[in-house]
Amino acid sequence: MVDGMLDYLEAENADLGNPEWYKWAPGFPSDIIIPAAIITTSSSYFEIFTEVGVEKMRKKVRCMVARGPGSQTEIMSWKVE
Repeated sequence: MVDGMLDYLEAENADLGNPEWYKWAPGFPSDIIIPAAIITTSSSYFEIFTEVGVEKMRKKVRCMVARGPGSQTEIMSWKVE
């Protein structure tokens, strides 16, 4: 169930603006109803993942960013893989 939800969340065509998005996640049980009042479709926290390669060299970077007031952002964590 969780794998299906993650796959759906990562899909480019996922409609996360709809609070019932979880119902379209592969493997999610149809008898589970999550009240719309406890689902949010916006966040101040984001994960950024990038991969760069030149010839045989490759670096992956993953970071967590918190969006603050206005255009301020703060890097919460940073990891080079």
